[in-house]
Amino acid sequence: MSQVTSEAHDRSLPFLGAIFDTIVELYHRELVASGCADHRLLSVNLRDLTQDEFDWFRQTTAEAFRDKPLFFKLALIKARDSVGGAIGAALHKLDPGAMRLGDAALAIVSAADLRAAAQLEENFVWREIIGSR
Repeated sequence: MSQVTSEAHDRSLPFLGAIFDTIVELYHRELVASGCADHRLLSVNLRDLTQDEFDWFRQTTAEAFRDKPLFFKLALIKARDSVGGAIGAALHKLDPGAMRLGDAALAIVSAADLRAAAQLEENFVWREIIGSR
């Protein structure tokens, strides 16, 4: 948050980034758990791979998608529903007239299941939307 202006649209970008990154992280975890992706997906920045490593990673993921496309779809649905359900539950607890992004973030974390809550909190903290608890 320290790197954006006070304009409302600018301030919303880190918040939405935290939501998006959480969905992606949960999706990746599910792909790894179902054997559709290499475990390094969870710990390696793809930009740090050599071209050969990246090509291998891309090829094995493409093969897994070809062989198990439904696993990829279900993994994304699960991640989307986990985060979306937390957002939906949190909306009922917030006062739109007095809400701040930090309030919304905490309400979403509180409404999420344990796995999603931990990832949401990490992403909101990293973006300075909430403080570390």
